[in-house]
Amino acid sequence: MGHGDGSDIFSSIMYLLSGTVLIRVVNYHYIKLAPSVVTALSAVVWGGALMLLQTVNSDIAASLEALRDILRNFPELVMDYMLGFLLFAAAIEVDLGRLGRVRSTVISLALGGTFLSTLFVGTLTWLLLRRIVPLPFEICLLFGTVVSPTDPIAVTSVLNEKPDLISESTRYFVWCESLFNDAVGVVLYYGMLNFTVNGDAPVSDRLWAVVQVFLRECVVGVVLGLVMGYIAYLLIQAVSEPVLEITITVVLVGILEVMCVELGASIPLATICAGLLIGNYGLEFGFSPEGAEGFHQIWRFIDETLNSVLFLMIGLMSIYWAPDILGWGKYFVMMLAIIPISLFSRAMSITLSLSMLLWAEKLFGRKLRHPSVRYRAGTIGVLTWGGLRGGLTIALALGAIR
Repeated sequence: MGHGDGSDIFSSIMYLLSGTVLIRVVNYHYIKLAPSVVTALSAVVWGGALMLLQTVNSDIAASLEALRDILRNFPELVMDYMLGFLLFAAAIEVDLGRLGRVRSTVISLALGGTFLSTLFVGTLTWLLLRRIVPLPFEICLLFGTVVSPTDPIAVTSVLNEKPDLISESTRYFVWCESLFNDAVGVVLYYGMLNFTVNGDAPVSDRLWAVVQVFLRECVVGVVLGLVMGYIAYLLIQAVSEPVLEITITVVLVGILEVMCVELGASIPLATICAGLLIGNYGLEFGFSPEGAEGFHQIWRFIDETLNSVLFLMIGLMSIYWAPDILGWGKYFVMMLAIIPISLFSRAMSITLSLSMLLWAEKLFGRKLRHPSVRYRAGTIGVLTWGGLRGGLTIALALGAIR
């Protein structure tokens, strides 16, 4: 039996897993930093070394090109496969009772905050690039949709590694906000991408196409997640075999990803809805005691393993770094300017979103927040610096380029 593409893919996955295990073991004994940071930095160093050595060794140049071939599938790998499992693993840990206490703030930040950040980033980037590399305004808005959603994978990873970093109430605040604005951001991205690629069509037709994308992504994604999650819940209730109960949840996420791709629905929304249902009702009323214990262990394994592979691939993306295309001067001006633009836009979108919520409370004469939810002096700062970007942003950017 000959070796084909399947064998190459399996070998690549095993090499990635081996690299993450080795890095985490070394970090555990000697470096003792956040595993995600060490993994990404190690991959950056590795990728940089390969780029330097490729000029003196043809075998290294061939290996580097093979690595690029693997990473070209990074957007599909993250968006269509890894993202659903990672978001489901995060959603099953969300308590609906506690989420209900912060729902008004989470909705305000996930909807208003993401939209405003996209607008700020797009406008400021358009103004910046007018004298460097002029781009149409809609392309800059598309860039805004890429960098505006925070990455719940990165945020959850850091919060799990540093449980004492912020208070428990603020921690839950940041966590839920990152989870839901990610789903909103991906839907906004696909809508803006559809608007941009149909540039020759009339504006009214392009806007209607965007509305259709939003409706299909959101409505179908939520309904699909709830329906399939409920079917999985009934199946779990019908058995008392721990391994089978856990298997049902893994298959649930996989089939949701397949169905969402086929129907053009939102994988983040579908898997988050299914995760909330299974994590709250399935664990309490469906799982056997042994199944519930194994459920958390298996999904923690899936979460940490995929996180490690994701951060390794993020670091390896450095092999695509080619500043000479635009010129080093223009490249560094853009790079140094985009960072403060992103931070400023994040801070302003949070400030305006929370201010609008407070204004709505005064307008309607009633509290829209739970009494335990208070905005302190450092809330905006925590949410701004907690808006980490990770593999999702890179996947969206590469997907847009394609």
